[in-house]
Amino acid sequence: MYNKKIEDVFNEVLTGDVLKNALDFARFLSANGIIQADEHSMHYMGKCVCYLDTRSKKHSWKVWTEGDYSNEHEGFPIDERTKEIAWANVMKCGNCKGVDCIGTTKTIFGKEFANICNADNVNMTFEFTNPDAEILECVKKLVLIRKSVIANQAEGEMITTNYLEALKQRNIDFASIKVVMISEVPPQNVDDDFYSNAPNPDYVKSTIGLFQEAGVNVNTIQDILDLGIYITTAVKSPKTSYTVDGDVIKAQLPILEEELTAFPNLQAIFLAGDVAKKAVNMIVKARTKKNVIPSGSTCRIRHKEFWWGGIRVFPSYIITGKNLLIEKGKCGMITEDIRRMMQHLKKEN
Repeated sequence: MYNKKIEDVFNEVLTGDVLKNALDFARFLSANGIIQADEHSMHYMGKCVCYLDTRSKKHSWKVWTEGDYSNEHEGFPIDERTKEIAWANVMKCGNCKGVDCIGTTKTIFGKEFANICNADNVNMTFEFTNPDAEILECVKKLVLIRKSVIANQAEGEMITTNYLEALKQRNIDFASIKVVMISEVPPQNVDDDFYSNAPNPDYVKSTIGLFQEAGVNVNTIQDILDLGIYITTAVKSPKTSYTVDGDVIKAQLPILEEELTAFPNLQAIFLAGDVAKKAVNMIVKARTKKNVIPSGSTCRIRHKEFWWGGIRVFPSYIITGKNLLIEKGKCGMITEDIRRMMQHLKKEN
């Protein structure tokens, strides 16, 4: 609980342009559904976006932003001037009193900074004191990025619950699965999904075509499951633009991670495209501190062996799409990768 609204505190301690900018920011937060949760914390959907404070001295206010600003976020282009303002207001460790703070290294919009404050493990990145109108526009962009990340995470949590419940309803012998093939995203039309009951779904048609080209005798998705191969997607919601935003991948990562743990006898993971590669690299790096698949074009690295513990990881290309089977060059590489995957499966069993 808090005793006073932040606007009332501003009116008591600030004057002139400083007060004008502070009240403008408070109105901006309110207009974007960001509400005061206690004396200093401003929250969106129950998660902290920023902190506001006037305790330091009379006629002064501060705003701290919370969140990950390692790179630009889709839908929120950051120009060079905004980056310069953000970099100039990075919150360095050393001013914390009575709290546990050892400092940390962060990448902020592509630039690395050492000794960034992580007091009490709060993910504060920037500190702005009495921001003028120009600087305040930068702060607003940072706040909107944080709000978008929170919204994507909430969507991901809801999708996680729904997806895992649906997974339990599928007639799958989890112990029999030896390979998980990870494609990009579900289709816009659910009737085209891998596990749709509709006749001849697009995803199934293209995938079976690739298996057949690789010399594997399958005609249905059940035939593929019977071989001990389960097919899924890295992201569980359809695309909303040409590319898949990194924030969406990160928000829905717990679903894929939970999905992979459902198969106790997993021997291989087939990464069908860059989104799958990025997602699995995120999972592995969180556990081992390094990527399982190095950077570089798929065509240059796909012949090499990559392992995550005892699991072989095969980087390849997207296995879905109406035009895929007429792209002979890419199809040829995918079928080669499927053959290698099947050879590995045969050798391990």
